[in-house]
Amino acid sequence: MNAYLKKQIHCISCETSCLISPEKSVCSLYCDHTQFAVWPEVNIYFKNGVIEKFLMKYKNHLPRGFIFIDFSFANLRYFVKSDWVDYLIGTKMYIILIADKKMSSLANYWLVNRQEIRGVIYSCDREDAIEQKIKRLFRGELANRRMGETLNRAEYSLLAHFIAGRGFKEIIELDQLKPKEVYVRKLRLENKFGCRTNAIFCQIAGQ
Repeated sequence: MNAYLKKQIHCISCETSCLISPEKSVCSLYCDHTQFAVWPEVNIYFKNGVIEKFLMKYKNHLPRGFIFIDFSFANLRYFVKSDWVDYLIGTKMYIILIADKKMSSLANYWLVNRQEIRGVIYSCDREDAIEQKIKRLFRGELANRRMGETLNRAEYSLLAHFIAGRGFKEIIELDQLKPKEVYVRKLRLENKFGCRTNAIFCQIAGQ
């Protein structure tokens, strides 16, 4: 597992902020609160938004809590290999993606390929749609109806190559593709992300 995934996860149900992962703190073992968390824990505004818009407005009827994922373009590097899902499964919480516009096609890819993900809330969702999704999730139902484009496996593979820092020549050799095939996949990837691959490279370089 990549080292950058092994970040601490704290419960946000109360001000104590008990450690949930990679190891549980003693206080979390004796707490009566249902555990909720956000991941990665790098954006305080995201955390506050989850608390105010979801946890303070709606009641969870399940014995297990939820971990809300900041599935934003700024966090792209976290979400290419599947080990991020494997890591979060260890929290024993339900996984919900909060996806921005650029990341919706990748969010849909994971929604299709990993059944542990209970649903996606998109940046384009209206308030009433978000309310309906949260109520469904907190009743134990799914919110897995996809919106927009979905990366296919070929496009996902190309994205993974880019994240790994591979150039076109190396990708062509590794996947035994013709240059035209890589170019077509690149165009489709750009269309679904809504940005040029240069923007993806710049985002990776900044992380």
